[in-house]
Amino acid sequence: MDTDLEKALVERDELADEIIRKHMKYAVMGGSIPAPVIDLAAVSAVHLAMLKELAANYGATFDARSARAFMTSVSGALAGLTAARVAVSLMKILPGVGWTTGSAAQAVITGATTFALGRLVRRLFRENRPLDELAVSTATEELMSYFEDGKDSAAAILKRLTAHFSRGDK
Repeated sequence: MDTDLEKALVERDELADEIIRKHMKYAVMGGSIPAPVIDLAAVSAVHLAMLKELAANYGATFDARSARAFMTSVSGALAGLTAARVAVSLMKILPGVGWTTGSAAQAVITGATTFALGRLVRRLFRENRPLDELAVSTATEELMSYFEDGKDSAAAILKRLTAHFSRGDK
């Protein structure tokens, strides 16, 4: 019986990883939106959708209000990254180089942040813990570790998307 439970958990973990990767792509695209602040709203919607899918995958209860509060706490724990996201978003106001640099930087930051958020939530739901049970202040180091792990993946996603759209693929 333990092997059946272990197999089911491995399957859930694999699906969770797919959910996280999918939402990283969406976040990278959202971070690339040239309009300041709209990019942040788009990525927040992506994060909320990801949390909902992860909850469904692990059979956890999902409450949008609790999820938003959790995301706000995570933003507070990652205050430096949150400030950077806002600054980079506002940089898009500058024509030319501001838009180009801002969009690329925002895409990578939001993709890596999505990975970090997804991995933390995956761990919580895997342990049958609700979002409001985590003291985010104690998880800052874990979040930063996940963020660092996600940066290369986010940059690779951005590179693939850029190549895809520059070729005119549909």
